[in-house]
Amino acid sequence: DNDALGSGIRLDDVDRQKQGKFVRNAMQEHDDQTREDEARKVENENKGGIKMSMPSRKKAKQGQLGGKVDSKDRGGMSQNDLEYMRKAIQALCQATNPLGKSMEFVQDDIESMTKENEYWRKEYGRSQARLDEEMRVTEESLQPMYDKLAEVEERIREQVSKINNVRAQIIKNDATVQNLLSGVVNPRQ
Repeated sequence: DNDALGSGIRLDDVDRQKQGKFVRNAMQEHDDQTREDEARKVENENKGGIKMSMPSRKKAKQGQLGGKVDSKDRGGMSQNDLEYMRKAIQALCQATNPLGKSMEFVQDDIESMTKENEYWRKEYGRSQARLDEEMRVTEESLQPMYDKLAEVEERIREQVSKINNVRAQIIKNDATVQNLLSGVVNPRQ
């Protein structure tokens, strides 16, 4: 009767201190119910006459964790119910344990990502500072070349201006020569 669902473990052998509060309470109810049944049995045997006892009704239930579970309806939880609850709680714990472990790592991941974000922000700042410095150095090294370029362009403009002036003078001289030649060839009549 104390064998927990044919597992070979007797409830008397189970260390109650290692169990959770729910299981301890269920075991206590079972012990109380067993004592009451034994007391009624002894009382009825001592009285003689008609023996009154609670009829035990066996119900076959199909449990979610598989297999048939026999439940004795005595107002409390039977050994089969205890075993069923133990399996259900164990299955629940096994299902939620990976989630719990994952949740532990979420905080570590957030901290790691925060550190990495901070590292890349600092790296960006350093790279931006190096870029600004290189741009300044490049601008400083190119400034003499820009000055020479401006000077050469100014000389080119001066030379183009001189060339245009010389062309204008040549055209003017050509016109003068043409007038002189036409005056020599066709004297005034």
